[in-house]
Amino acid sequence: AIRENKALLKKKYDTAKALAATVNEARNSIKELTAKMEKLRTDKAVASVITTNLSTTIESGLVSDDEMAIVAAIDAHKRAYKVGFNQLNDLKKEIQHVQKMLEMGRLKLQKDFDGWYQAQGRGHLVTETLVNKQDVADDIPKTGDAAVDKDVTGFYEALDILKRRNSRKL
Repeated sequence: AIRENKALLKKKYDTAKALAATVNEARNSIKELTAKMEKLRTDKAVASVITTNLSTTIESGLVSDDEMAIVAAIDAHKRAYKVGFNQLNDLKKEIQHVQKMLEMGRLKLQKDFDGWYQAQGRGHLVTETLVNKQDVADDIPKTGDAAVDKDVTGFYEALDILKRRNSRKL
């Protein structure tokens, strides 16, 4: 199951990368077309100020075919952007779910190994050590000296392991 989830996760990551590239491309196209539209409108405004012809002034108030084409292209890219963005959000949720499944599988595998290892009559549980190691480190008072803190942390970890071993024997 872990291998299958890893393969699925890789596939989803690849899909997300491709989708992100598409979304970024759409966003960049929108920016370029908007800049092109602004330039077209600026040129049109400058031309209307320079020209004193009445018919040109009336015509300049209308939207040109070029502007309409740019607006249509911007709208198409906006739709593509929104669709891609929504798909990315959905894919993000799926990726998080697969990551959670991988973590649960890893913990189950570790727990199964610990059970087998304990049945063999050896040592403490590796999972407990991994999970509780952070808890032990948080409870230890710090002295400010890194070397001393390291020694003290090692002592408390060993003490915690001994306590857990003794509690299982009772």
